[in-house]
Amino acid sequence: KNINLIISDFSETLDKLNETKQNFDFVFIDGNHRYNATLDYFKKLKILTHSNSILVFDDIHWSSDMQQAWQTITADKSVTLSLDIFQFGIVFFKKELSKQHFVLRY
Repeated sequence: KNINLIISDFSETLDKLNETKQNFDFVFIDGNHRYNATLDYFKKLKILTHSNSILVFDDIHWSSDMQQAWQTITADKSVTLSLDIFQFGIVFFKKELSKQHFVLRY
């Protein structure tokens, strides 16, 4: 009931979702693996997050563009906790947390 699966073009869908001002709890991003596109997705999604939102970015080490985008995302002041699990990265927005970044190696 509480899950809305959206499989669509990111740019078009995010623009439409920004118009609704709907907040999201969990978003998994696996799309255009370029720096500018990934940051554009992040900026548009950031507007739709709340303190308990979680964003997951797939393939953060797929290319130098993705690695650079991941570094920019984790440095963003709204991100308080980030986890680099190599295949994907997870960011949290809990305001009550001090900024932390973890790299999990397994």
